[in-house]
Amino acid sequence: SERKWKLLNSSNEGYVSLKSKNKSEDYQIQYFVTYIEAHRWAKAKLSIESSEIMEVYLNGKSIGGIYSVDEETALFDTDLKFEKQNYTLVLKVLSKNEIINISGSVKLEESFKGDDLTIWTNPEHFMDIAHVLEGPRVNSVKVSADGEYYLASYNELTAPEGKSKKWLEIYELMTNRLVRTIRDHNYQNIAWLPNGHQFSYLSGKDVWISSAESGELSLLAENLGADNFSWSKDASFIIYSISEDAPKKNELAQKWENMQDHWPWWRSRSFLYKLDVKTGVKQRLTFGNLSTDLHDISPDNERIIYSESVINNAARPFSKQYLYELNLKTLALDTIWVKSFGGSAIYSPNGKQLLVTGSPAMFGDIGVNLVKQELQNDYDDQAYIYSLKDESVKAITHSFDPKIGDVYWKNNNSIYFRVEEKTYRNLYLYDVDEDRFNKIETDQDILANINFSQKSNYAGFTSHGINSSNKGYILNLENAETKLILDPEKDFFKDVKFGDIEDWVYTKEDGTELDGFIYFPPNFDASEKYPVIVYYYAGTSPINRSFRGRYPKELYTAHGYIVYVVNPSGATGYGQEFSAAHVNNWGVTVADEIINATKYFTANHEYVNKDKIGCMGASYGGFMTMLLMTKTDLFATGISHAGISSLSSYWGEGYWGYLYNSTAAANSYPWNNKELFVDQSALFNADKQENSLLLLHGGADTNVPVGESIQLYAALRLLGKEVEFVNIPGENHWILNYKKRIAWQKTIAAWFDKELKDESEWWNDLYPDPNLK
Repeated sequence: SERKWKLLNSSNEGYVSLKSKNKSEDYQIQYFVTYIEAHRWAKAKLSIESSEIMEVYLNGKSIGGIYSVDEETALFDTDLKFEKQNYTLVLKVLSKNEIINISGSVKLEESFKGDDLTIWTNPEHFMDIAHVLEGPRVNSVKVSADGEYYLASYNELTAPEGKSKKWLEIYELMTNRLVRTIRDHNYQNIAWLPNGHQFSYLSGKDVWISSAESGELSLLAENLGADNFSWSKDASFIIYSISEDAPKKNELAQKWENMQDHWPWWRSRSFLYKLDVKTGVKQRLTFGNLSTDLHDISPDNERIIYSESVINNAARPFSKQYLYELNLKTLALDTIWVKSFGGSAIYSPNGKQLLVTGSPAMFGDIGVNLVKQELQNDYDDQAYIYSLKDESVKAITHSFDPKIGDVYWKNNNSIYFRVEEKTYRNLYLYDVDEDRFNKIETDQDILANINFSQKSNYAGFTSHGINSSNKGYILNLENAETKLILDPEKDFFKDVKFGDIEDWVYTKEDGTELDGFIYFPPNFDASEKYPVIVYYYAGTSPINRSFRGRYPKELYTAHGYIVYVVNPSGATGYGQEFSAAHVNNWGVTVADEIINATKYFTANHEYVNKDKIGCMGASYGGFMTMLLMTKTDLFATGISHAGISSLSSYWGEGYWGYLYNSTAAANSYPWNNKELFVDQSALFNADKQENSLLLLHGGADTNVPVGESIQLYAALRLLGKEVEFVNIPGENHWILNYKKRIAWQKTIAAWFDKELKDESEWWNDLYPDPNLK
């Protein structure tokens, strides 16, 4: 039932007297709730005087209480630290009295102002860290082969330890009736069988089959040891992969065989096997010194295509892909191709062609569409149709700007593509006969994933948007209509107030348009002056219209900042010419783009405090933050997470350093391009930095080694620059641990408060100066 608030006035003595409906002599529990909005980090004392025994909870956590009342009233008080967010204060009162007297107050310490806290009865609040990390999320929607059911998978992190809960729900597709729920599963490789409405999954080393409606289980294979598996089109067999650990290394001395030897998994190998469902017979299909990866099983169930990768240090991208077709009956093996730029391949429905995705240069120049740029961006994936009969190739996306993602060849005439299109993730249908792309209008910003039914005309997908959380949908392929079926976070966000969001495009002098967004704080007032956080990535992927994310703009606006997101040149999804600007750039033009776009943004918005502009980025964006701080004093401060301070050291030490640079710095190396590797590195320009910089880095980062931050920190400390370094122990390139993610986000917020709001108390509380008593 809907709860309604009742306004009560206190007595002259400051008490609120509550008349209980309890007329028995038994003790009863009553709850009293109010809300506290902290407009900034602050210290305060909470005092409660009561005639009754009670427990006090703040945001669901007990902070003490009154456990005995010897006189008319007893006092509870405690010192609290409020961060910038909303709090729920609950009093759990145990009483058998008809009249309950309670008084309370929250008094700020002298250094804070009275309006830094608001106490009210409105449950409306802004985005906080709990809304970033928690909440029940739908991850995928998969429709059964016969189109009668769909299976939804969920996960949820829960406070205070951040434990992950996973569960599955099975629904009738037409009625949306919940059939059953499977709790606390640890299943992998969940997939519908290619006929009927059974689904299979890996549980430990075993493969199980389950009926959608009855839940009846059958064991397909015990102790199979598979990492993953795929069904044949007639469900008569599965192809599965087993990993074999590398021989134990010499503990005293280890000789590297190649650069990849700094990957711990490099010497392990995976091989393909076949399991016949009817007989249970297992057959090994591949072996040798190279791992084998399955691409697809033919429609007639007689062939598979798989690939091997061979190191090739002679030319970028420093490997070669061997793609094979294996006849499952005769075990005859045909080589389809040997290519430097490899790709992924699936069979056409008639088995005569392959749908291939990969670099624009995968088949020579036929996939390249450049006029101004010299080299293509190999991360800008294209699509091709390859004939198995005569090896002819058609570059079907040559003039199609979006980057190709997931593909599904539904029938001989229709191919579905999930694509990266500027800041969106969209769905397109390609008509093979007409050679034409048609956009499927889903009315969603980000099509996160899509799963097509094997035999029915339905697909399930999940999506989210720039201001909406994950939801589940069913797509009818016959009429392209979408239907919302799952919105598990509706209640989780019902009282959360967001600010407005506007698209903002910056046009360069040469006419190039750079997409961006403006995120406004809730309760935005255009007559005020706001500090600004400028956020970017600047690598080969655009910042899209995602909700939440690792760097949740909605959280920063809730803290009172305007967030301006800019997408510099070089990103995929805008066409090959735009993405190719990424090659051999490493900030050469991008730094100026970010600076000029920010200047244009601030000049056109009077509500921006031009003296309080910060910038932030991660990975390639962290590199950009480091570099920007040496090129301009526009930004009062910067935050670099997992940034690259020296391109030459990252090139050799990062797990993907020289491989990523086979595209980002194609044909350039530390010994032949000093202008790129030295002049564009913040470490070699550290003396030019003017304003403050915060360096954040996971202590176990393998992508960008933590030394990239350490060496810049050392340089800036020796130069007397304002710099701080916060290491997140044990974390890799992404901060995944629940508690560490909270500490990491608090660090970001506290730093910006200190540098852009002149509020240093939160930072000093998190990281007190050891030299001060």
